Amino acid sequence: MAAGVTGLIRAALAVRNAVIPPNVNFRRLSPEIGDGAVPFYIPTEARPWPARRTRVAAVSSFGAGGINAHAIVEQGYESAATTPAVPCLLLSAHTETALRADAHRIADHLAAHPDNYPQVLRHLQAGRPPMRYRAAAVHADAESAVAWLRGVVATQVTGDAPAGPARLPACGRSPQDLAQAWMRGAVIEWAQGSAQPPWDFPPPSLDLDDYDFPRAGRRPCRTRRHPRAEARC
Repeated sequence: MAAGVTGLIRAALAVRNAVIPPNVNFRRLSPEIGDGAVPFYIPTEARPWPARRTRVAAVSSFGAGGINAHAIVEQGYESAATTPAVPCLLLSAHTETALRADAHRIADHLAAHPDNYPQVLRHLQAGRPPMRYRAAAVHADAESAVAWLRGVVATQVTGDAPAGPARLPACGRSPQDLAQAWMRGAVIEWAQGSAQPPWDFPPPSLDLDDYDFPRAGRRPCRTRRHPRAEARC
């Protein structure tokens, strides 16, 4: 099972990046195959995927109990955007620390992939559940968004959203109005529905530093953060 999952990840990365990976343990073909020409080759070094050909990879996994699985991975195709993305960055997290970490990870992604900005906007708007600590800003391009994300803690982190937040349709409202409503604790309803992130977009950050996980025989407790001290109840 683990080998199959690893092979699937390897195949997906190869198809995504258009690189045929090497088989690092290959030395020579089995004598049983013969010396004649065969309709395949074993790559011994990374090489570019042939241009103008659809990228397809196959992965097989064989279980000890006799269960066999086979998966085919094919390159994805860019889907046409139905409407332009609203240039409104919406962030939220359970804690300020998690929001700050999330903002920096998103900034790193946008700095490396500025063309993903419309898809990132849509995902942050409609692909994550709203949480207690929030930040919002209006930026028309990835460069200005990255600058804001790197300094978000200093100016934009807020506290608890009110109980029972209002639901606000996004249609017909300006980006500035949506950002202000988000900071007041509203839940924005987007007409396009939920939005997936780019394939290599970082997942939401978690702030676990404050939590002392329960151990057998005692109840969980909240503790102060300290780099070397163990939590005690």
